[in-house]
Amino acid sequence: MKSSSDDEFVAFLEEEKMFTTLVNSFKYTLWWLFVALAYCIILYISITYEHDLYPKCLVNKYLIVIYCFTFFYALIATLLSTNDAINYAQRRIKFVVARKTNNRV
Repeated sequence: MKSSSDDEFVAFLEEEKMFTTLVNSFKYTLWWLFVALAYCIILYISITYEHDLYPKCLVNKYLIVIYCFTFFYALIATLLSTNDAINYAQRRIKFVVARKTNNRV
């Protein structure tokens, strides 16, 4: 993403709406990672507090299911964003080669 300072390359990516898709993918992934982290922290604090008050308390299974869902969803979103970044780098290589030969891909 740091190499996107080249306006020609951004325009090249935007011809296929790839730059917008890439930025939106990163924003979406960041949001899910934040939600998963915040939920994990809140869950940890609440379970610790409840366990201090009631040592034999059990954790509600739905809380764990929600945690697992947000964790794995964020993990998959991170994987997909990483894949987008790799595709971005591959497009950058195509762009540099096309610019050297003065042909647009």
